[in-house]
Amino acid sequence: KGPGKAGKSLKINLVMIVKNEERSLTRCLLAARPFVDEMIVVDTGSTDRTKELAREAGARVFDFVWVRDFAAARNYALEQSDADWNLVLDADEYLRPGSRGRLEAELRRGDKRYGAGRWMGAVLQFDAYWEVADQAMGGEKSVSIHSSVMPRLLPRGVRYEGRIHEQPGGKLPYARVSLETDHDGYLQEGKNERNLGYLKEAVEQEPENTYYWYQMAITLRGKEQLEESLEWFRRLAAYEIHSVGYWVDGVLRYLYTLMDLGTEALLLEAKAVI
Repeated sequence: KGPGKAGKSLKINLVMIVKNEERSLTRCLLAARPFVDEMIVVDTGSTDRTKELAREAGARVFDFVWVRDFAAARNYALEQSDADWNLVLDADEYLRPGSRGRLEAELRRGDKRYGAGRWMGAVLQFDAYWEVADQAMGGEKSVSIHSSVMPRLLPRGVRYEGRIHEQPGGKLPYARVSLETDHDGYLQEGKNERNLGYLKEAVEQEPENTYYWYQMAITLRGKEQLEESLEWFRRLAAYEIHSVGYWVDGVLRYLYTLMDLGTEALLLEAKAVI
């Protein structure tokens, strides 16, 4: 638990916001504990055993009055940490086994390349989704896995922006580190419905925010509202913002949505998009 000076161990803290996460929180914390010095859990109004389970796992627990703003809650949580690096996870994300020593070595190499505090570490995340039911196969759902690289290891001082699907501010570059996570939140009922309400508010406030277009599209797809999702997929694809990572993913999911619907006109649309 060093202060991060040359030759001393870096301090890495886990920083989380939670609400009613007794289903998955213990698993999340136990998986993260080997990688971090302290675990900071900020509760935004749980009515179950979330806070008790966090303390049992060794976390420091704080309360934050929910203001319908995920960035505000995350930033409050980050303010409780004194670490050199903050690992940000949700309670339905579980780190795969790895090496704390290897992680520190990667952080030091990154500091030499980009400058101390001038970059973010990105984890490889495996998201589980319910695949849209295939009527030809009897309408049964199946789980599909989608991988993405996400900046989740933040240097001291970085804060979040965005009411929902918040992102680290400051436009720092990010590079892969060896951490990998599994995420099962989208398999749980109600998450897409909750997110959709926040997204509608966010889009009303920032109608030209292309990241919100992307999130609206994939959230509606996740709710199996495929026709409704097309409006947002089309808007995103037409904007052609090749410089951002979510654009490519959005176009790919747009194509899958057109294929799932499968009419002749939509398959011709998919061909034109390709």
